[in-house]
Amino acid sequence: MLNEPLESEEDFNARIAQAEANMVNVDKVFEIMKTLQAIKLTKNDGLPIEVISGLYIGSIGAAYNQELLLQTVISHILTVANKIKPRFEKLFTYKIIGCIDNET
Repeated sequence: MLNEPLESEEDFNARIAQAEANMVNVDKVFEIMKTLQAIKLTKNDGLPIEVISGLYIGSIGAAYNQELLLQTVISHILTVANKIKPRFEKLFTYKIIGCIDNET
C-alpha cells in the first residue's frame, strides 16, 4: 500500500492514518520491551551499592526493589534516564534528569 501511487486525497489521508497507527504500535512495543527489561534487571540486578555512608548507586533494578529500598532507609531517588517513571512516588522523593544513554 505504501509503495503504490496516490490516486486521491482520500488515499493520502488513509496512508497518513495507517502510518500514525503503525507509530502507536511501535511505541507500544517499545514500552513493552522496556518493561520486560526492567523486570529482568529487577531480578538480576536489584541491589543498590553504598558508595559512601548514606549514598547509594544502583540500576533500574535497584530503583524498582521496594523492599530493599525501604530496608536501607532510602528516602530520595535520583533517576538519570529517559522515559523511566517513578514507581513508588508515595514512598520516596524523586528527582528525574532526562537523558539518552549513548555508547559514544
